[in-house]
Amino acid sequence: MREYIFVYGTLRSRASHPMARWLAARAKLVGPATAQGRLYSLGPYPGMALSNDPDDVVKGEVFQLQDEAGLWDVLDRYEGDGFERVRVEARLGAEKGIAWAYVCRGRPPEESRIASGEFPVG
Repeated sequence: MREYIFVYGTLRSRASHPMARWLAARAKLVGPATAQGRLYSLGPYPGMALSNDPDDVVKGEVFQLQDEAGLWDVLDRYEGDGFERVRVEARLGAEKGIAWAYVCRGRPPEESRIASGEFPVG
């Protein structure tokens, strides 16, 4: 069974974080994507919260994960207790699919919202 992950911050292919390189070595980049949600700045990394408003869009990428034992354990530890892994609908151009994403447990303060839906990586 193919597994996909929607990433929107430090795991994106352009991110300089070591975990981005770790993921890239174990997954195939499918391409740029969006998911319905709100993006927040949590300091050096972002957090996504689910939203029912179709105007709330988070920009990121989808990776197809390779079959590797322990991969989810490593990602779950990296994301930590402040996030939970849930399934979201990811849009890649005109195509839609289901992918895992890490979302915030609880809603961050509204003043930390990133209105553009895109966290700067580099």
